[in-house]
Amino acid sequence: MRGYIQNVYNSLQMDYTEGTFYSHIQSLFNREFVNANGVELGLNHYSIEAQPSQDGRFPDFAIWDEENELITRIEAKRPEISLSVCLEENQNQLINYLNEATGHPNLILTNFLSFAFVRLEAGEAVFDGDIYFIAQSLEDLSNNPAQNLVAQAATEFRNLLTIIASLEASEVNSVSTTMNYMILLSHAVEDIFNQNEITMPGVTEEHNNV
Repeated sequence: MRGYIQNVYNSLQMDYTEGTFYSHIQSLFNREFVNANGVELGLNHYSIEAQPSQDGRFPDFAIWDEENELITRIEAKRPEISLSVCLEENQNQLINYLNEATGHPNLILTNFLSFAFVRLEAGEAVFDGDIYFIAQSLEDLSNNPAQNLVAQAATEFRNLLTIIASLEASEVNSVSTTMNYMILLSHAVEDIFNQNEITMPGVTEEHNNV
């Protein structure tokens, strides 16, 4: 955890983008998955990967279990923006992600300093449960973080991992599942036309049977 805090702090000293922090969060999760606590939680075969956005249809990261089933996805925002503001300013995007028909269950929102699950409530994206803080603000970070900060951050992150370990794999949209759905839908429409012998207006019986 100390290394993660140091890496985030050092990256903040540069001309950074959101993507600057991607490798830090991947390293943190993958390292914590295989340490003693991760093994105890059964996460030692889990993995996290950055995901292509596909024109904004997919959050930034996906976490997979040992059977390569999707457990949760993570949407990341810039660290200088508080998580509450991230939630408020990205409602349309989060609502789109959480849509029941095409959405991503078990969605986590992060600004690299804190993490929280989000869900839909009365048509709005809201926090679902606790916020897990690595640091309360940018001012808490340094290249030599205090031991109490590191210890508290480690506890908070382990609490997050405990929730992740309890999640069931979810069938969520992906390029392949979306294509398969469209194929099944086209077959269903074709069957309806065939069963009802529908004739399009202005089309002769000869053309309809072609």
